[in-house]
Amino acid sequence: MDQQPERNGNGPSDLVQQLNDKVSGLEEALLGRDVIGQAKGILMERLRLTADQAFEELRIASQKSNRKVRDLAVELAETGVWPPLELNGHRPQSQDGQTGQTRQKSEHSQQ
Repeated sequence: MDQQPERNGNGPSDLVQQLNDKVSGLEEALLGRDVIGQAKGILMERLRLTADQAFEELRIASQKSNRKVRDLAVELAETGVWPPLELNGHRPQSQDGQTGQTRQKSEHSQQ
């Protein structure tokens, strides 16, 4: 029996393309999930947070900086810098007046 294109014009090649697109989207989602897990682990270790608290830290930073959680996670995993740059280009300061990057450097110099 010959395969006939569907009446809506979607033939087998369209179905293959749709499936390829779906697989690509799923692969991207898995990679995003992996890097978010890495970033959560970094925050959990550094800030002594639970997994839920670490994700909340990422989520809040995402909203404040108007960036995707995944993008912040990639930046953290690749650079190790936290907190992320804010919209105005300055890092938020902690109560001791140091930025996250300055604090990390001073911690390493004390070791």
